[in-house]
Amino acid sequence: MTIQIQLTPAIESGLAALARMKGLPLNEYIQTLLEPLAMASIPIPTGETPEQRADAFTYLGRTVSIQAKGAASGRSNLSRKHISSRQQ
Repeated sequence: MTIQIQLTPAIESGLAALARMKGLPLNEYIQTLLEPLAMASIPIPTGETPEQRADAFTYLGRTVSIQAKGAASGRSNLSRKHISSRQQ
């Protein structure tokens, strides 16, 4: 599909410079910007109602436990360690 958009000269030159930095033609660079936005806005059909998806998400939140191995436990320990390392 081909579309045509009108950009201000400043926007066009800025995008062209970014495209050159990536080694891409301008139209391909703009495509790399637009495709993730389009994919994020397209609903994925699951066959479930929004309520069923919400229930599944809630269930997942109650049943899955994630623990980082070797990390400080608790937010206060992590915060103190982070603060003291940044002060050095």
